[in-house]
Amino acid sequence: MLSVGGGSCRDYAKAVSVSAWCDEDPWEKYYLRMEDPDNQLIPVGCVLTMVGTGSEMNAGSVITNHAAKLKIGHVFGEEVFPKFSILNPEYTYTLPHYQMVAGIYDIMNHITEQYFSGEDDSTSDYLMEGLMRSLIHSEPGGREGPQELRGQEQHHVGRHLGAEHPAGHGQIHRLGGAHDRPVHAALTPTPPTA
Repeated sequence: MLSVGGGSCRDYAKAVSVSAWCDEDPWEKYYLRMEDPDNQLIPVGCVLTMVGTGSEMNAGSVITNHAAKLKIGHVFGEEVFPKFSILNPEYTYTLPHYQMVAGIYDIMNHITEQYFSGEDDSTSDYLMEGLMRSLIHSEPGGREGPQELRGQEQHHVGRHLGAEHPAGHGQIHRLGGAHDRPVHAALTPTPPTA
């Protein structure tokens, strides 16, 4: 299965991957009982058109049940990892400005959640400080239009070197599910949490 789009598209592809041959209700099994798949899976590949969630490099899948107003994530095993991911900054050129900025906030929040985690790891902290400076530096070019290739490249690099799905995002998923908001937009007013 080929997922072309942003993080929600990739998460949905992974959910379909584990659900297509599932004999039970996948929502109950994977998102409420948090069980692992014991059935055949559909391999997933990704083409990014938006950067922010990092879903193309993990086995996590955050799904919204609109009827229940719930947004729940499940990190599956490595068998659910995308088999390949294509990251080309040119594929993000058509992004609306709002989505581009929301993706930058998501990247920054992933990084700062790890930065303020309380772990004494100065080497990682220095790397994260550099990533945050790079994102801040590259963002103004994005205001001029997403075709500013250098800024888009920095967003890709920042996301892939940044932290991977820290705990504070769980709070945002719950808020996003209850208010039908994408995680990127819900992150904007939220300070990092450890």
